Amino acid sequence: MKKNRKQKSRNKKLEERIEKLRQQGFYFPPNIQSPNKKTPEKKTRLIRRIADWWETTPVEKFLEDIEYLLRNSATLEIIGLLANAALIVSLVSWLTGFEKRKEEQLFATWTIINEGKGDKSGVVKTAVERLHKDGFDLSGLQLNETNLIQANLSEADLSQADLSEADLIFANLSEADLSQADLIQANLSQADLSQADLSQANLSEADLSVVDLSQADLSVVDLSQANLYGADLSEADLIFANLSVANLSVANLSEANLYGAYLFGAENLSNAQIKLACNWKEAIYVKTTIAEGKWVPIDKQAIDKQANQEKIKEIEQDKDSEPENPPDCYKWD
Repeated sequence: MKKNRKQKSRNKKLEERIEKLRQQGFYFPPNIQSPNKKTPEKKTRLIRRIADWWETTPVEKFLEDIEYLLRNSATLEIIGLLANAALIVSLVSWLTGFEKRKEEQLFATWTIINEGKGDKSGVVKTAVERLHKDGFDLSGLQLNETNLIQANLSEADLSQADLSEADLIFANLSEADLSQADLIQANLSQADLSQADLSQANLSEADLSVVDLSQADLSVVDLSQANLYGADLSEADLIFANLSVANLSVANLSEANLYGAYLFGAENLSNAQIKLACNWKEAIYVKTTIAEGKWVPIDKQAIDKQANQEKIKEIEQDKDSEPENPPDCYKWD
């Protein structure tokens, strides 16, 4: 009884669809009768289960509709059903090949990066951004001399990457891991490096003009001869950083940690800028020996401590450079 009700319901829906088409001007032979489908004899339990499944699937319903419409010359309805079937087949085919296409695309992306050293067209930049977006580790990549202008690599892992002489103007590297990265002579003008980890990175001779380095980790970083004109270094950790001969004109050092920072020969650095920073009395202002050509912690340096203290005292006695609002250095205690 239940099965008969379902069959009647199906036939009724088909008849309604045909009637709707008639009202739209399509021709159908008069007195179309619903087909009386005979249920095949089910001799075994297994056959019965198969038959029951068949009758309750969209496939069985689809074939019923085709048979019914063929018998009643409903050409347009048949075309619609066949189009749906073709769409389903295409979708299944597309899904089965998706993983393979994804692997091929990934291989092609890595190939572009590995073979695109020094690329200026921006193709490598797009490939790197795609890998980062997909969550891949980018540490150790060889991207020296590459065009990465306006690259969006926020939170990317680029630790130990070679970005020397790379063009990173306006790049978004906020919260990125650039620890131990090679950024010698890189152009980072107006880039966003806020909260980035640049510990032990080499940024000597890099262009960091008007760059955002607020709250960045710049511990033991080499910034010698770097251009930091107008850079925002507020709340940055510059512990043991090498800033010798760096251009710090108009740079914001408010609440930055200068403990052990090497400031000998720093250019355009005023006493007012220094006093906005934290632990500036623990910084180094006189020439010192750098072991094996590398910047080393303060306790391993050959420093003329007396000369350094005299320089600190000189800065301290410059009352005109006292800040109106002393920096809050609690975070560096």
